[in-house]
Amino acid sequence: MDTLVLWYLLLPVTFLIHVLEEIFTQRIWVLNHQERLAKKYPFTRPFTGLLMNAGLKGFIIAVLEEFAVLITAVLLFLGDVTYSDYLIAAVVLAFCFHLVAHIGVSILLREYVPGVVTAALLLGYVFITVRDIYLEYREESFVLLAVGVIGLIVFFRIAHYISKKIARRLSRRHN
Repeated sequence: MDTLVLWYLLLPVTFLIHVLEEIFTQRIWVLNHQERLAKKYPFTRPFTGLLMNAGLKGFIIAVLEEFAVLITAVLLFLGDVTYSDYLIAAVVLAFCFHLVAHIGVSILLREYVPGVVTAALLLGYVFITVRDIYLEYREESFVLLAVGVIGLIVFFRIAHYISKKIARRLSRRHN
């Protein structure tokens, strides 16, 4: 468990490193690839549409919402709140899944996708952390991964919906 504490504490740092790449590259990449992706992979339309509709402000707001969840999970864990060890493990596994997904999408498309460089650089963190979580929780780790990934998908949809609304309000105030 001692090394897991270190990996859990590194979560906000690794998240910020990764998300900075996404912030700087995502909008332009989606603009340049949205049409081709929709033709070749129609299931990507809702995802790319969501990213484009939210805009950069909306995306940054969604990132801040995600960061708040990560920080909350880490603080609950540090405060030794009941079941917070399961929560932080699920959150970390979901983040690791997210990083591996970037690499998978990049391989599938055979090109750069936003976030793939930092995902590749963080593979060591992913492998060691997933291994340590598995060694700590064994069979429960698969349930934690499933809960984390389902939570990630649900939270992604909610965060982008909320961030789009906030970004629109901010834009109206500045006009």
